[in-house]
Amino acid sequence: MAQILSMHRVDPIHVAQILSMHRVDPIHVAQILSMHRVDPTHVAQILSMHSMDPVHVAQILSMHSMDPVHVAQILSMHSMDPIHVAQILSMHSMDPVHVAQILSMHSIDPAHVALILPMWR
Repeated sequence: MAQILSMHRVDPIHVAQILSMHRVDPIHVAQILSMHRVDPTHVAQILSMHSMDPVHVAQILSMHSMDPVHVAQILSMHSMDPIHVAQILSMHSMDPVHVAQILSMHSIDPAHVALILPMWR
């Protein structure tokens, strides 16, 4: 169905909404959107509207080489535990110092951050 819609130049965002109405796997929706070069941030917003696990959203974004800081911002918008965000960022070889800065923006206890950082060295 997505292929038919795209042949008729239907807005890919629209395609995603139609697919989600038919309970198509959101991962699949994200893949279709990325094929149409839709902004990954937009993809994340669509996925989150469908109550998709933010960790999953982060994985999709990282597949599209999205800036991990951007990923963190999107995840935090969905009230995700910043510690969790830090773990996801570290999986993508993000500089632990950078991770610490992001965590501090979310008022996490710096002592806690100090304990987490050595795990990534």
